[in-house]
Amino acid sequence: EAIEWYKEKHRFLLTMGVDSFKTDFGEAVPEDAIFYNGKSGKEMHNTYALLYNKTVWEVIKEANGKGIIWHRSAFTGSQQYPVCWSGDPSSKWADMAATVRGGLSLSLSGFAFWSHDIGGYHGTPTQELFIRWAQYGLLSSCARIHGYTPRDPWLFGDEAEKIFRDFAELRYSLIPYLWLYANESVTTGLPIMRPLVLEYQDDYASRWIDTQYLLGENIMVAPVLEEDGFQEIYLPPGDWYDFWTKRRVHGGVIFSQETPLVIVPVYMRAGSILPFAKPTQSVEDMWEYDVVRCFAPTSEHDQFSSFELDGVSFSQQFEQGGKLTVKADGCSCFPTWEIWGVPEPISVETTDAKLQRVNNCLLAQGWSWDAREKVLRIKAMHHVFRVIF
Repeated sequence: EAIEWYKEKHRFLLTMGVDSFKTDFGEAVPEDAIFYNGKSGKEMHNTYALLYNKTVWEVIKEANGKGIIWHRSAFTGSQQYPVCWSGDPSSKWADMAATVRGGLSLSLSGFAFWSHDIGGYHGTPTQELFIRWAQYGLLSSCARIHGYTPRDPWLFGDEAEKIFRDFAELRYSLIPYLWLYANESVTTGLPIMRPLVLEYQDDYASRWIDTQYLLGENIMVAPVLEEDGFQEIYLPPGDWYDFWTKRRVHGGVIFSQETPLVIVPVYMRAGSILPFAKPTQSVEDMWEYDVVRCFAPTSEHDQFSSFELDGVSFSQQFEQGGKLTVKADGCSCFPTWEIWGVPEPISVETTDAKLQRVNNCLLAQGWSWDAREKVLRIKAMHHVFRVIF
């Protein structure tokens, strides 16, 4: 009866158009309270956090057909009622680092979705701290800016606003990728943001890395957690591509790096394939694939890889004799293909003709090769291409 009474308090707001609730503070219960089952508040301390958030999540789903809340407390089973956020960190560098560690610990506890207050909650972040936190936050499973003082990006200057916009657009171009792993989490329980040790359990060094994470399987993010921009980065075994420079890096190493304020270290796993969508103004907008990036393998492993979502399948397959086939089965649009880490092609063919080599395939149909970046770009009204090296 109490649960139904509490749900009814929310139904009134839901009928007015409210989508969700932030269940903040409501999980507390006096230790000397006596529950219906006869247990004390002290005995029910952990369980109550689960039951409280479950109740609010259920009434939202009953009203809207899908449930999502924003809660800070949890217990065994609370992963069923996302999203959990970190609570109220201070606007300090050490607190940002703590949210990374805490969130990755939560991931290993079975929580597929988690978030944090971009910029911290208590106090006012410096411009640099706000930018660094935003870069990390916008490359999290869920993202929001929030604090005791205003967190509007433009309040931290033109540079902060531009960098925030750039990373917001990067996030929205990755929505298909995030959506894929969000769906996967439902069936496997694997989190979207993953400690390195979860994917590289046989790699001893990965056990000690607590300030980097994998976004899905193929993107590694190393948030900048020091004011001077210097940091040590560890890349797990295998080859990786620096997302910003397109440089291929051999894994299994630790190296120091100074990172300009406009970027955060992001590395793509060799052998993976990743379509990027055109950024939209809302996740409810239908996405259109803009660029498909294929990160070439460097050994006999990962010679075939694919990305499949909502009836669309992108794939790359390397064959003996220096041949590569890329496909976009079921795709209604015609994205630009980028194949990183390959030599200069001899020719690029469709199913019925050879494509012309052009200076810039973004301006004309055909293919182009950047010798400095070692990137092949293909643009044409086809969904199957065969590259001869």
